[in-house]
Amino acid sequence: MTLCLLHLILFLKKDGNTLQNTHLIDILMKRETGKIMNSKHLEYMSPKYQNRYIWDSSALASKYNVQVIILRNSFKRRENNIFEKDIEKALNNFKKKLDGSVKLSITIENLYGINIDNFLETDITGKKFIKIGSNVENLMTTIDQQLSGTLSIDPQLKLVLLENSGNFVFINEEGDDENGIIAAGWGSLLSFTTSILSNNDNDEYDIQLKQVTSFLFGSLKTLLGIHSDLLSIYQKTKTPLSDWEIQKFKLRFFIDKVLSTIHNIKSTHALILKVENMEISENVANKMNEAIYLLKKSLSDFERTGIIKLDDITVAAELSESVASDPSLVSLLYFPSDQKIGVYLPIALPAIFPVLLSSYSFYVDWKKNKK
Repeated sequence: MTLCLLHLILFLKKDGNTLQNTHLIDILMKRETGKIMNSKHLEYMSPKYQNRYIWDSSALASKYNVQVIILRNSFKRRENNIFEKDIEKALNNFKKKLDGSVKLSITIENLYGINIDNFLETDITGKKFIKIGSNVENLMTTIDQQLSGTLSIDPQLKLVLLENSGNFVFINEEGDDENGIIAAGWGSLLSFTTSILSNNDNDEYDIQLKQVTSFLFGSLKTLLGIHSDLLSIYQKTKTPLSDWEIQKFKLRFFIDKVLSTIHNIKSTHALILKVENMEISENVANKMNEAIYLLKKSLSDFERTGIIKLDDITVAAELSESVASDPSLVSLLYFPSDQKIGVYLPIALPAIFPVLLSSYSFYVDWKKNKK
C-alpha cells in the first residue's frame, strides 16, 4: 500500500498537466499522519500563504448540504421569488459540473427577524461596516440559532446573503474593505442592496445578480478547496467552473480520499494490535478487506492509465471510515486490559468460589482415605 502511494506521488511530480503541486500533497500527508507544522514556520508565512495552508489542510467530504440563506431586512412579502429561482439555477449549473465527485444538496430559504443594524458600526464619514472579529462571530451565531436543525450528518455550508437598504462593507484585519467574507467550515457572508430586487427586467438586475452568483461560486470554490482565496479573475469567468478547475478538484478529491482511506486502515490496524483478544465481526472484516482492495485497485489503475476515476476510491473511503468509527471497535478504546479483572471478577467469583470449595473438600477427603 505504501509502495502504491509512493508511485502515485512520483507520478504527480513528473506529470505537468495535473495542476497539483507537491506542496499540497505534502500538506495533506502531514494532516493524515498527525504532524503539526512548527509555529515558527507559520510566523514566517505571509497572511495569504497562511490562508492557503488552512484551506489546503481541510479534509473533503463526499457530500455537502449547501444552504443559501437570504437574510431579509423587512417582513414585507415578495411578489415573486425570481431572485431565488435565478440563484438556484446558477448553483445547479455549478453542481452539475462536479457530478461524479462531490455531491451537493442545495436549498434556498429566506430568514427574517434578525436586525443587521445591531451588528453595524459607523465611522466619522458615515460609512457603515462590520469589523471582522467578534461582531461577525456574533452574527454567525445568531444566524445558527435562528435556523432549524437538520438530521443529516453531512457537513453544512451556509452561503448567507445580507439584504440591506444602505450598503455596508466588512473590514478585515488590515483595515481593507471587503463586500463578503468566507469562514472555514461554516460558509460565507455577502452584503447586497435591495435595489437588486426592484426590477428584474433591466440590465442593473442582471449585473448585480451576476455579482451575487459570482461570489457564491467563489465561496464554494474556496470552501471545497478548489481555490485558496477569492481572486477577481475567478469572479469574472463566464462559467461557474472551467475544465481545468474541475480536473484539479477531482485530482485533489482523489488524493484526499486516498490519504484518508490509508489513515483509517492504519488506525484500525493499530487498534487491533493494541487490544488483546479482540473479536471482529464478519461484517466489519469484510468492509475493511473491500476497502483495501478498492484502494489498491484505484492506485494501480491511476498509475497505469493516468485517468482519475473516483467511484472506487470514494467507496473505499466510506467503507474505511465506517469501520474506523464502528461502535464495536470504538467501545474498546474505553476498556483498557488492566481493568478487565475488575470487571470480570465480581461476575465470575460467585460461580467459581463454590466450585473451589467443593474441590478442596474432595481433595481433603481423598487424602484421608488414602492414608
